[in-house]
Amino acid sequence: MPVVMRAAWVVILGFLGVACGSAGGSIHPQISATDQLSTAGWTVDTFAGSGVRVTLEHPSDWARQLHAYDFHYHQALGLLANWPLHEFCHIGPSPGSCVWNAIGTPPPSGVIVGVGTAGYGPGLSLTTPPGLPLIINGRRAGRSAFLDGRCGAAARAETIAYGIEDGLSQGYVTLDICFIPSGNARLTAIADQVAHTVRIQT
Repeated sequence: MPVVMRAAWVVILGFLGVACGSAGGSIHPQISATDQLSTAGWTVDTFAGSGVRVTLEHPSDWARQLHAYDFHYHQALGLLANWPLHEFCHIGPSPGSCVWNAIGTPPPSGVIVGVGTAGYGPGLSLTTPPGLPLIINGRRAGRSAFLDGRCGAAARAETIAYGIEDGLSQGYVTLDICFIPSGNARLTAIADQVAHTVRIQT
């Protein structure tokens, strides 16, 4: 069962504690066949919730961990990582709280991936994802890159955040990929390749 968090300051999607940012991308970029990385041996995972099913391919060492989390006006459908994650949200007699640093300190080349939904709630009607525009499998999307953020308890990380239209009247699908160290060209290329495997059903 998802853990329901009511602390308004908690952020998990848009979720990797970015401190300051530098956006990256170009207008409607498409990955050409010559730019694609080999996906041989990759794993397919499906995440469901908030009226959507999100399927994506990813390196097989990015294991699915922990569980889904419900927050104010957004939901983390699932987390992937290539190192062991620790529970960072706890429920007590008062509304639960989450401490992102408690998820642990990733090793070099550590990756955390969050799949979820965002952009809905009272007074909101966001359907166009933020970031520089691109197309992912025929859907409008946005891509933002943030440097000097945090992956769990580790600093000097980079988060690439994708938002993808899901066709519903509110909100969009989010894919956040955080890795160490920032500026890692190989992990950046893998993140973009993973994003372009995303399939959404409603």
